[in-house]
Formats: sequence, C-alpha cells, structure tokens
Amino acid sequence: GKSKDYAFLVKVVQGSAKMPQSQYQRSSNGSNRFGEDSWFISSTPKAEVMGVADGVGGWRSLGIDSGVFAKELMYCCSNNAQRPEFDGRNPRQLLIKSFNQMKSKTTTVRGSSTACLVALKRSDCTLHTANLGDSGFLVLRGGKVVHRSYGQHHSFNTPYQLTVPLNKQQSGDEPELAIATHMPLQEGDLVLTATDGLFDNVPESLLVRQLTNSQGETRVERLQVAANKLVALARNLSHNSSFQSPFAMKARANNMNYTSGGKPDDITLILASVAVPKQ
Repeated sequence: GKSKDYAFLVKVVQGSAKMPQSQYQRSSNGSNRFGEDSWFISSTPKAEVMGVADGVGGWRSLGIDSGVFAKELMYCCSNNAQRPEFDGRNPRQLLIKSFNQMKSKTTTVRGSSTACLVALKRSDCTLHTANLGDSGFLVLRGGKVVHRSYGQHHSFNTPYQLTVPLNKQQSGDEPELAIATHMPLQEGDLVLTATDGLFDNVPESLLVRQLTNSQGETRVERLQVAANKLVALARNLSHNSSFQSPFAMKARANNMNYTSGGKPDDITLILASVAVPKQ
C-alpha cells in the first residue's frame, strides 16, 4: 500500500491562557503556546503525531517561565517526529530523545513540564502513546471512552515532570517513566489530547457528551467548532466557584480543604478524527 491510502488524522487545536492579558497567548507568529502550556502537531507519510506539555507554574517565583521550557520540549519532539525514520511506533523513545537533546544544548532552558505524546502509525492505523504526568488523552468510539491515559503523581497536585534543574537540589522525573500504550484505531474514532486544564474542569462524562456529535466528523471547520466549545466550557467551569469539578473531588479525596469550584488554569487541547482516504 502507498502512504496516500493509509489512515490519517484530521486535527484541530484550541486553548486558553489562564492570564488573558498574558504575553504568552497564542499569537499570529504561531507561538504554539497557551500560557505555560505548549503543543505541536506533525504529519508525515508514516505517522501523525500530537503532543501537549504543561509547564509547571512553581518556577515563576524564580523568575523562570516554564512555558518556554514546555515550548522547547514540544519543538524538539516535533522536529524528531518529522524525521523519516520515525514511524509512530515509539513516542516514548521520541520523548526520551527530545528531552536529552534539550538537556545537552549549550543554552539550556531551565524549567519543568508534563508531556503527553500521541502518534498514529498510519500503515496499520495503530495509536501509540506516551504520557508523563497529568496531561493526557482519551479515545472515543461510538460515544464511549475505549482507551485513556492515567495521570502520574508524586502527591496531590504534584505530577511527574521532566525537569532541567537550576541546581543540584532540584530533581525531576526521567522520560523513561512515561507510560506507553498502543491500540488499533478505526475510522471515525476521536482522539482528544489535552493538558490538565481540561481534565481538571470538565468531567469525563461531560466531555463524552460534548463530543458525541463529532464522532466520525472529518470536516476541519466542524471539528474546530467542537474544540472551541470544549475550551470555552472548560474555561467557564474553571471560574465557577460552585461547580463540583474533577479537581475539587480529587482535592477532597486527598483531604484538602477545597469544597467546590473549578481550577483556573491554562487549557490546551488537540482534537483529532481518524479518517480513511476515499478510494
């Protein structure tokens, strides 16, 4: 088979920075950032790859913008994803290679971020994923979640994170710890990849309900509308102080004094629909 006959993904991106006046808002120069979140999408004859990274906000007190770190990580992943030898099969290896490249640069960017990489190996329509921390993905088929990531946390609200430290006191997690999965996809499946700004504010059942009508949709304009609506919903719920958000429920389960409400945060999502070329 020729690559033009292989399955492909119709992909759209949307997001929202927590600080609307922030200079990091996605700008016309294609900055691939929403606040301290970053993302990339890549398409080659062999693989479709999507990634999100959530820069860890704790660096702000040191005068460091973790969004720069997240963006640099996604930039390296994107470059490696487009190399002819990458066929989509091992996104964890892609993450390891990209992070090590970042660390070895002479002008090293300091900071830390989570990372979620999702790749479609086009020749056999298999999804391969690697997730470190609490960004993540869902696969929807026929209005149901058939595959999903699970977050990795050291303690409540402290996700696993890739780190390039300022000093020996700081430590992070190795990219080898990313959880890798794979599953065959079908035409019409939806793959949603997002940072925790989405998952902390929108319950999974509500995500599924919002996306039911997008199942099998391959028109980019329609998918973009669905993505825009999801981000608007997440942003509105994040500022709703009476809403029982997934974040509020997790906080209470961890004995935190957090009665209700969403969690204002940067939000980034990539929505992709599995399409097969019409013969």
